[in-house]
Amino acid sequence: MYHSRMHRSRVGISLLMSPSLGMGGCDPLFDVGGAYLPGWLFAALLALGLTFLVRWILVLCRVDEFLWLKSIAYISLFTAFALSLWFFFFRY
Repeated sequence: MYHSRMHRSRVGISLLMSPSLGMGGCDPLFDVGGAYLPGWLFAALLALGLTFLVRWILVLCRVDEFLWLKSIAYISLFTAFALSLWFFFFRY
């Protein structure tokens, strides 16, 4: 019984890991001042700035005080911005 459970967990881990093996070359690198930086870093920095801008607008419009679970809302907004920018600029 122990052996079959261990075998199933290895198969499950293998199935979860297999898509990530083919994506190793999907990360574009850019030369910035002699250092190679990944493209997702640019998308994350731009998304952070956009998230702060949207938060500032929501505070000015007094919508921020009505948000429930603000931390989750802003993390979700950051994630949506970062993924959208990544797909827009770095899709192949």
